[in-house]
Amino acid sequence: MYTFEKMTPADIEEVIAIEQAIFSSPWTTGMVRAELFDNPFSFSFVIRYLGQMVGYLFFWEVAGEFHLMNLAVAPKYQRQGIGAEAMKWILGMAQKRGMHFILLEVRASNTAARSLYRKFNFYEVGVRKKYYDTPTEDAILYQYDLSPPLKTP
Repeated sequence: MYTFEKMTPADIEEVIAIEQAIFSSPWTTGMVRAELFDNPFSFSFVIRYLGQMVGYLFFWEVAGEFHLMNLAVAPKYQRQGIGAEAMKWILGMAQKRGMHFILLEVRASNTAARSLYRKFNFYEVGVRKKYYDTPTEDAILYQYDLSPPLKTP
């Protein structure tokens, strides 16, 4: 139904349009280009439905950890299950790549995203005070464990 495809330079303009439509502090073209071309830890994908971009995601892979940097769904496609499909895809990708856990930050006020993460058994592990600006707001840190915890003697 949905496809997840590696982001290309041709996708940047549409990604920026979605960023500007849904985030109060959207990523700039330079930030997206840096993720695509300059960051060796970054993976960038677009989500398509019937050939149309409906969203995108960025994650970093570092030392057995996935860090979900950005997951966005275009406004006219929100609340149609695309975020849930993206989370299933992310979990599968992280497992295939042998990751131990997934981390992410989300605005404290973003109740829809927080609800989605909890639905997929992410749990709160901390708060970054005043992490976001425009407006200034805390970030809630979430984690999802992919591998069993190590047993202590």
